[in-house]
Amino acid sequence: VLGVVVLTDYNNKTYTINDVSFDTNPQSTFETKNGKTSFVEYYQQRYNIRIRDTQQPMLLSRAKKRDLRAGGCELMALVPELCRVTGLTDQMRSDFRMMKAMSDHTRLNPDRRIERLNTFNNRLQTCPESADVFKIWQMELDRRLVELPGRMLPQELIFF
Repeated sequence: VLGVVVLTDYNNKTYTINDVSFDTNPQSTFETKNGKTSFVEYYQQRYNIRIRDTQQPMLLSRAKKRDLRAGGCELMALVPELCRVTGLTDQMRSDFRMMKAMSDHTRLNPDRRIERLNTFNNRLQTCPESADVFKIWQMELDRRLVELPGRMLPQELIFF
């Protein structure tokens, strides 16, 4: 868990996990402008989120310099059930095979990218659930991708 980047849906921010606090849980209290409150009460009042597991240990994240300048706390306590893992860990980045496999899916040539986008568009067009959502939003997708005029520039020569 240490070094993992997580995203919290309630404020759409990312945090790097620096430690796990087994001494605190969502029932633990902390100071606010209005006095002491528990994490359970705070998330219920502020975001209308009900924390299910009140015994889980809290994740700790060191505040970013920008947040410290804005007057934030040095350590942020995060409720694990409200966090989603995002990004790559250092261990993943150092795994050559995994990075190669991932690049095969993320670095596509233009023809392959067009094929994937057309397949995705076709799935959206034929899926009844997405058709219902499009009707609710009064939205429609074109079957063709947008084509833009462009030109190929000659390759630059770099001299060392």
